[in-house]
Amino acid sequence: MALSYTNLFLRVGKGVYLLNLVNEFAGQGGGLTFAYIATDVNLRWKTFVTQYDGDTAEVRAAIGGSTDQLAAWQQALTAPPNWVAGALQQTVITMINDYFPLTAKTIAAALTQLIVQMKADSKTVKANVATISPAAGGGNVGNGKLICSLVDGNGLQMEYVYAEILPLTFTNTATAGAEQASIAGTVAAPGLLATNWPLGSGSTTRITSLDAANSGTNKISNGALETFTVANTPDGFAIDVGAAGTDVFSEASIVYKGAKALKILGDGATAVALSQSITPSTLKPLTPYAIHFWGRISTAPAAGVLTVDLYDGSSVINDEAGTANAFTVDLTTLGTSYVAKNGVFRLPDPLPAVIQLRLRTTTALSTGKSVYLDQLTLQEMTRLYVGGPYVALASGKINWINEDLWNITVTNTYAGQLQTAFWRLFNMPQLGLILASKTDASENILDSNIA
Repeated sequence: MALSYTNLFLRVGKGVYLLNLVNEFAGQGGGLTFAYIATDVNLRWKTFVTQYDGDTAEVRAAIGGSTDQLAAWQQALTAPPNWVAGALQQTVITMINDYFPLTAKTIAAALTQLIVQMKADSKTVKANVATISPAAGGGNVGNGKLICSLVDGNGLQMEYVYAEILPLTFTNTATAGAEQASIAGTVAAPGLLATNWPLGSGSTTRITSLDAANSGTNKISNGALETFTVANTPDGFAIDVGAAGTDVFSEASIVYKGAKALKILGDGATAVALSQSITPSTLKPLTPYAIHFWGRISTAPAAGVLTVDLYDGSSVINDEAGTANAFTVDLTTLGTSYVAKNGVFRLPDPLPAVIQLRLRTTTALSTGKSVYLDQLTLQEMTRLYVGGPYVALASGKINWINEDLWNITVTNTYAGQLQTAFWRLFNMPQLGLILASKTDASENILDSNIA
C-alpha cells in the first residue's frame, strides 16, 4: 500500500485549522496571526471528521468518540486542542504503519519513517526561517566573543526556535579566562497547544568562557600559540607545506595576548599549511564545535586566503548533511589590527579514525606580507534548550567582569504552517526530528492543506 501524502496532510491540515480556530475563538493568538474568518465550530468539526469517511475502521478509530468530544467542546474550549492532537497522533501512527509496518507503534517511530519516506520521495513542506544575532553590551569591559549557531549537529537548519531576545549576563568572574554567564529566555507558554503559544523558550542556561590556554577545555593543544620548543614550529602542530624559519615563524612582538603568536610569511607562491591531530575520542559526533581565533595582517596584501578545516587524512570532513567543515578568511580584507574570526564544525557519526585541524593559505599570501594568528580555540557548544540555538564564549585580551552583557536576538517567521503544526502537535524538537522543508517556495506539500 502506497502512502497517501494527500490524505495524511489534508487530515493534519483540517485538524490544525480546527485547533487554530478554537484558539482564535478563545480570543488569543499568541505570537501567531491567523487570517481566519469567524466560522461556526460545528461546521469545522464536521469538515475535519468527514476527512475519514470511507477509510478503514482502524484509521477511523483515530477519531472515535468525536460526537461526545463536540459536546464537551461546547462547554469548554480547552478540550479541543488536546483531542485534536491525540486524534492526529493516532492518525499518523496508523497511516504510516499501514504503509510501513512499525516495530513500535509510537509517534516517534511513525514520524521517523514519514521523514525517511518524504526524503525518498522528494516531498517537502514550507520552512520556518530563523536568524540569530549576538550583540555585545555597550558598557562591556571584557572583549571576548560570543559565537552562535542555528545549525544542529546533523547539519540541518533549525526551524523550531522561539523568536525572543535572550540576555547573557556574566555573574561569576572570579576565575579569569573561565568566567561564567547565565542566559535567560522569555517566559514560555503553558504548553505547545496553549492559546497564547508561542511566547518564548523559558530557558535558563549557564555557560563558561574559554581561554585558549585552558588545556582542559580547549580541544587544541597549545591553542594559545605560546610554546615553540622547536624553533619557529608551534608545539602540537606539524608544518605540512612550507618551512620553519622561512614561511612559518614564532612571533614575539605582534601578539594579541600573551608572549607569542604564529606568523606566516607570504612569498606569492607557497600555500603554507599547518595541522594538528586531534584524538577522535575527545570529540563527539553530531555535536557543534566552535572554532575561534584572533588574526591580523602586516599590511594589506594583493592576494591571500586562509582556510581553516577538519581533515581525515584524505579529504575535508563533511557533516551529516554533506556540508564541509571548513571556512575561509580573505586576507586582503583582514586589517592590520587583531580581529576575531570563527566558524562552527560538526562531525559525522561515526567519527573518522583521523581528525586533523588544518590552517592553510589556500591562496598564497603576497610576497613580503605576513598574517598573524593567536589564541586558537575549539570547544563544544552549549545548546540553550531542546531544539534551540547553540552558543559558545571565547575569551578576549581583556577578561569579562560581572554584569558584562550580550543580547542574543533570535527571530523566526513561523511561516511554515505545517512545519509549525508538527512542532506543536508532536513536540518535534523533543523527538529530534524535523520535516524536510524548502525556503524557496518550491515545496510540494502545501500549507493550503490547513483550511
